Amino acid sequence: MKKIAICILGMVLISLACRLPGLGSAPVKSPISSITSVAASLTPNPSPTSSNLFPTISLGPEVTPTPTPGLNPTASSTVANRAGQIVFVSCQSQNSLGMGTQCGISIMNADGSRMRPLTNLDDDIYPSLSPDGRRVAFRSLRRDRNDEIYVINSDGSNLTRLTNTPGENTAPTWSADGSQIAFRSNLLAPNDPAQIFMYVMGADGSNPHRFTQSSGFAPRWSLDGSQIVFLTFSNNLTSLNSMNADGTQARVIKTNPAKEIQSAVWSPDGTQIAFLSQKTPDDPIEVDLIGADGKNQHSLTPGYQVVFGGLSWSPDGQKLLFSMHGDGKSLTGALQLYTVDADGSNLNKLAVSCTYCYDPDWGH
Repeated sequence: MKKIAICILGMVLISLACRLPGLGSAPVKSPISSITSVAASLTPNPSPTSSNLFPTISLGPEVTPTPTPGLNPTASSTVANRAGQIVFVSCQSQNSLGMGTQCGISIMNADGSRMRPLTNLDDDIYPSLSPDGRRVAFRSLRRDRNDEIYVINSDGSNLTRLTNTPGENTAPTWSADGSQIAFRSNLLAPNDPAQIFMYVMGADGSNPHRFTQSSGFAPRWSLDGSQIVFLTFSNNLTSLNSMNADGTQARVIKTNPAKEIQSAVWSPDGTQIAFLSQKTPDDPIEVDLIGADGKNQHSLTPGYQVVFGGLSWSPDGQKLLFSMHGDGKSLTGALQLYTVDADGSNLNKLAVSCTYCYDPDWGH
């Protein structure tokens, strides 16, 4: 009887060992395979059904799921949350015209540490970090000699082309839930700058369609996904506009009668919009804030020369991220990344180990 009891006890212990984590031989899924499986399982939301939407235009997305040549990205054991990462264009050198060369898209921690390259082509620009921090959308020209939207995982793997048209597809941005990507395109009239329209597609490139009847560009979702801010250009005037996420109730917030408004982005709490503005052709480009109701516009960077493109809020709404030449007092010197507090204090250059940096994005 003792021998039988010992045998039964042994069988029970072996069974438990096979079921308990770390004791059996069941395979453990690696973080990278987990990222891949999550990305592969994403299915974009159905397209909006508002009456002002245009029929789907087939862009024929082409998938090229291959790692970027020549790069050996270091995979992190965990995926940092969106508050901890910044994507941007980084260049290793600067030519005689003051432009960056040997460029590509890079990602780093928000404090400037652990910078690593994701792509290595000069014409990879407009990077946009997904809300979960796992993917980066961007525009590339040189890959097929046409402006197309691509996505790549934030570990440098799974480069995928989402658009394939003769027009210019550029400036991608993620919806608040990461299921869709908005971008601007002149597909219907490639040679007419007044015919630039906003399009939206699934995060996998599916169902691309125009989602407003009037021209517009630079759409950005609010953090809660209910509103979109965008720009229009007509009669040499640039207007800052907002609308509901389904395309209804479009309204003008601000029209600039002098020069330009660029890179409009919602504050995380939805009460303010930051944008880059040049009030006259002789004025510097500044980071401005305005209330969502169009009131109380003011500059956060008076006396500094900011560069158009790449304005982004920190996810906690405390800072704004942008780029300036040198110390920000002129248009000379290498482009560097800066932050300023939302009240206009604490202008600070980020400690980034690149020669020429621009187009930063902190995600939603």
